[in-house]
Amino acid sequence: MRDATIVFVTGMSGSGKSTALHALEDIQYFCIDNLPIQLLPKLLDLSVTSTEFSRTGLLLDVRGPDFLATFEDAVRSVRDAGHRLEIVFLDAKDHILQRRYSDTKRKHPLDAAGSLIDAIRQERQRLQPLRDIADHVIDTSDLSIHELRRRFRIILPRWERTGRFKSR
Repeated sequence: MRDATIVFVTGMSGSGKSTALHALEDIQYFCIDNLPIQLLPKLLDLSVTSTEFSRTGLLLDVRGPDFLATFEDAVRSVRDAGHRLEIVFLDAKDHILQRRYSDTKRKHPLDAAGSLIDAIRQERQRLQPLRDIADHVIDTSDLSIHELRRRFRIILPRWERTGRFKSR
């Protein structure tokens, strides 16, 4: 069995991570939303023995327990196992994220008692180290859902054919 292709999708809440995961599903990736990092080694074992898991997209974000503390270990374990790994960080301008949350009436995962804009700023600060190590940073501020999906459909298959996936 060949090495697996693993795509970590992460970034700001409200930036389109779920849409990105659906785009990966559309191009035949097995996708998991909010996988606990502790289960990653088992998934990597499966990715080697089963073709169903040889192309996997994982949505990882601040909702996961110990997410930030374990992210670097997860990256290292995937790469040490010899798998192809790409980290895609989705971002958007603060006022766009604020509008998206207002439009959907959903609560931000870090919005305990403060304001929405405070939660967005806190999340941005926490996620900066992930943004710094990402292979690809996509600003979704001006992208429609369809444009974001199209970006994944175009870029990922090209990367798999050529071995190059550098859009940053």
